[in-house]
Amino acid sequence: MSFRFGPVRAALCTLSLCCLQLLATSHAAAFCRESLKSSAGGDCEEEPGVPFLTWKRGCMTYRFNDNFFTLIPALSETAIRETFTKSFDAWAAVDCGGRNPFFVQQASKATATSAAEFLYDAVNESIVAARTRAEWSKLKDHDDSALALTLLWHDKATGEILDVDMELNTGAGRFNDCDKIRCGANMLDLQNTVTHEAGHLLGLGHTNVPGATMEPSTNSNPETLKRTLERDDIDGYCALKLPEWKCSGASCSCPAPPIVPSRMTVRTCGCRVLGARSAETPAGWLCAGGVLALVAWRIRRNRRNY
Repeated sequence: MSFRFGPVRAALCTLSLCCLQLLATSHAAAFCRESLKSSAGGDCEEEPGVPFLTWKRGCMTYRFNDNFFTLIPALSETAIRETFTKSFDAWAAVDCGGRNPFFVQQASKATATSAAEFLYDAVNESIVAARTRAEWSKLKDHDDSALALTLLWHDKATGEILDVDMELNTGAGRFNDCDKIRCGANMLDLQNTVTHEAGHLLGLGHTNVPGATMEPSTNSNPETLKRTLERDDIDGYCALKLPEWKCSGASCSCPAPPIVPSRMTVRTCGCRVLGARSAETPAGWLCAGGVLALVAWRIRRNRRNY
């Protein structure tokens, strides 16, 4: 058996010709679950018999890079941690028939790990990292207008998600809490962005249902509407049929992810990007992008073109 791995990614970008071209062929039906049919740079596609990208474990843990809080100076570490918790809790609060929700655990300690990548023969940390404008620009296929990028590394044979990384581009705007302050130009609501990215992390692609959290569009007021879920998002979340989290023991801590041996072959694939309105355009759109790459011995960083 060969492992082919892929990160699902999500990022916020300004309206561009690329976005317009991708919208012309975007998935038109309600919510969409990412599957092995969803190719790098392509739309979210579903096909009978083709495995979805899915979690087999009942929980996952993400850890902030130790430089993350410094790069979002408008918010305290406590406020940032609470924002991420609220974003993931919005999904976990969905009632899918009394099932215990999939558990997303936030690690209390930061990590020195900063690279968004997958390593063989090692326990992979699911990191949340912030990049400066200069750092973002140096990363291959990271468009300067992208606000965030979520990578889901998965087994290409089965669709099992094995690792996740999330990157925020602080050069695209200043992240803040736009419910507590009046956000002006070049300011972004952190919770709005993270709640959308959390949907990708769980396995959802984009929907064309207006007003949905996973809708491929946003405005630059800045928007806060994606903090909460709509009916389409709720239906999509329940359709994921995420494994239940069964807590045992006093700590109820999520165990470490599995180690993938280096003999496996993996590949990367792409997800979606959240679009922000540029100053001269009336609206912005979420566009897709990415470059497919076959890799052996070590998985490469997720890439996206816009």
